[in-house]
Amino acid sequence: MSTVKGSLNDDQIIALGGFGAAIFDKNCKIDKELYKESINCDTNATAISQSEIVFASPNKAKLVFIRDTQSNTVSVPEVITSVTYSKFGDLLFCGSKTGKIYIWQMSTGALLKCFQPFFREITAIKINFMYTSILCASACGGLCLLDLVKLFMGDEEGTKYLGHASEVRGIVNLMEGAHRNSLSFVSISQDKNVRLWHHANTSSIKSFYLNYEPTSMEMNHCDDLILVPCHDGHIAVLNLEDIDSIFYLSGHT
Repeated sequence: MSTVKGSLNDDQIIALGGFGAAIFDKNCKIDKELYKESINCDTNATAISQSEIVFASPNKAKLVFIRDTQSNTVSVPEVITSVTYSKFGDLLFCGSKTGKIYIWQMSTGALLKCFQPFFREITAIKINFMYTSILCASACGGLCLLDLVKLFMGDEEGTKYLGHASEVRGIVNLMEGAHRNSLSFVSISQDKNVRLWHHANTSSIKSFYLNYEPTSMEMNHCDDLILVPCHDGHIAVLNLEDIDSIFYLSGHT
């Protein structure tokens, strides 16, 4: 299965999968090969900045960076399970197998922060649209919201949110977005449970279930849609303007 991680413009996208990594044109044809080795990792363990792609090895304590057609493999302290970049790609936020978060400065390779919000795997980590907060999810079913200014001033606790009964598979960080007065973030767990949250309330404000088991969760900011890829080839589509209206795209096997 391939993972689409970002659009370069209206006519091109970057995809990762068993074929490696490549830029595809609007006709779904390979325009440029970036990486020829098979990439087999979770969607949450891949990220794209303005200039490079990163993905985490699923079984080794290594990160692979791809810039243009050059790749560089870097050893890290432990197995990384989720990654995301800051706005300009100058910082890399990584969640680990043991529940730690690592923050690296990309220009120097310096480790700026390492702290432990959970004691089980960080399954997803997302930065908000304004790049002021990070939201991480855990295999224990919990979420943790961290203000970046407070984090670098020493507050590594953040705010915990509990409610899921199983591993969280995907999150969307909507802090300071268009729906900030009513909705701060969305999460989905292995048992198909979708939860909507406001950061001022540590309990979810709405909860419902999808028909299929999810693998991840991604935000399409252009159309105000949340996309939830599922194991059996379906994609659930949630519209933030009408969250009760869910439809499914089918066709993959």
